[in-house]
Amino acid sequence: MPLHVEIQAAQGFIGFMACVAVFPIGATLTRPTQQTLIVSLANPIALGTYLGVSSLSLAIGGAIGNIAGGWLFDLSIARHWQSLPWLLFAAVGLSCAFGLWRTSASR
Repeated sequence: MPLHVEIQAAQGFIGFMACVAVFPIGATLTRPTQQTLIVSLANPIALGTYLGVSSLSLAIGGAIGNIAGGWLFDLSIARHWQSLPWLLFAAVGLSCAFGLWRTSASR
């Protein structure tokens, strides 16, 4: 029995653009905490290197995430599991938020 839960967050272009606008808001809220954490862990002499590698990892992770997300979206359509990508993305996002909170709380 295939898992079939349809989640429709947007209807039309304006709804789609409203959903797209949520991503930069999340990035704006998390980036200062991430950079503060990096600065607190970095050797002051190599601070630029730490921040540069962090930005590079975000770029590489973004590319891999876009490719994997597209593949996962195609897979979900082929298998009729429309909620699969969204549940997986939510799980990854929540685990990252938990990890960031836990790391920040332990400092």
